[in-house]
Amino acid sequence: IRTVADTTENSYAARAARLFPELLGRDVAHPSRAHAQHMRSLHEFDSVYTQERMIDVCNTTLSELGFDLSSIPTIKPDLEDRPQKNPRACVIPTRVPDEVYLVVRPTGGLSDYQAFMHEAGHAMYEQGIDMIYEATPLGGGTSSGVHESQSRTWENLVGRSRGFWQHFY
Repeated sequence: IRTVADTTENSYAARAARLFPELLGRDVAHPSRAHAQHMRSLHEFDSVYTQERMIDVCNTTLSELGFDLSSIPTIKPDLEDRPQKNPRACVIPTRVPDEVYLVVRPTGGLSDYQAFMHEAGHAMYEQGIDMIYEATPLGGGTSSGVHESQSRTWENLVGRSRGFWQHFY
């Protein structure tokens, strides 16, 4: 392994110096694991799915699927691109079901849309939990498996389906 690392280090450093600013949109001297994950998720057609369109397209998509985030006050989208915001999308269930944050940092590319659909699945699941279960084991949903199945349904079965792409694109 050391031999391979030694012989490829200069090539890697030269490519990283050129590609990191281009792919990440800014100079990154020491990329984090999140940066590396982001770079692995890049697709050749990411230029079609721009950072500028992401919020509008995702909100329109959910609205047409029956989940208009502007009329669901319990789901609070945080979709701004702030310099110190982690690129990893997540849902923060602060007070289920009354206050559920849907957090996605739009960086551009298909992975933004996939992350948004996945996290929207989590947010919709959280906001559908009945308050009578608050402070009980069911207060976070039936199980993490069911929770994840809901988000994967929205991301994969809906967001990656042929019908979805034919309708929206």
